[in-house]
Amino acid sequence: MFRRKDTWIMEYPVSCICGITIHVPEGAGGTQARCSCGRSVAVPRLSELRELARRSPEFPELIIEDLLKEGRLPADSACLRCGEETDTIYSVLAECERARYGPPGCMVLPITWVTILFGTVVYRVTKPVWLEGRDVLLRLPLRLCTGCARWMCAAGAFKEVMRRVPVYKQLLQKYPAAKVSLEPK
Repeated sequence: MFRRKDTWIMEYPVSCICGITIHVPEGAGGTQARCSCGRSVAVPRLSELRELARRSPEFPELIIEDLLKEGRLPADSACLRCGEETDTIYSVLAECERARYGPPGCMVLPITWVTILFGTVVYRVTKPVWLEGRDVLLRLPLRLCTGCARWMCAAGAFKEVMRRVPVYKQLLQKYPAAKVSLEPK
């Protein structure tokens, strides 16, 4: 049988009155959770958990998603690098996290009494059997003049300039190993 070891499930922060923050899975919405202090903590419904997460700096990817839907990114009309007025908006691909699949599993197939007496046949399954992490890929708008965009491509300085946008800075703090590149037009 195939089994997933750690399928990714979104976790949400819930605070206890003692000040400790507990992270609960999305399936815990509307239930009670146990804090390490021993108290029972009421977990809000899933819809409330999601709304709280969208306003939390702990989830900059959700905040960015909302800002993009509202059309509030990019925020101003100046180039992020030099400050010159520009209408050009470049799309930057931020690969923050990728799901990792585990090694192929083994299934033991006892074929006949012969295999039982002399050992078992091991069949290697080529598909991954467990998943760890999740895919977090974001297309982020950056307002850059043409000269600065060329310079950034040559220098690979996207993260430096992205940190000038507060929510992008939060994203890069959460995912410091994110791969950032300019998407072709």
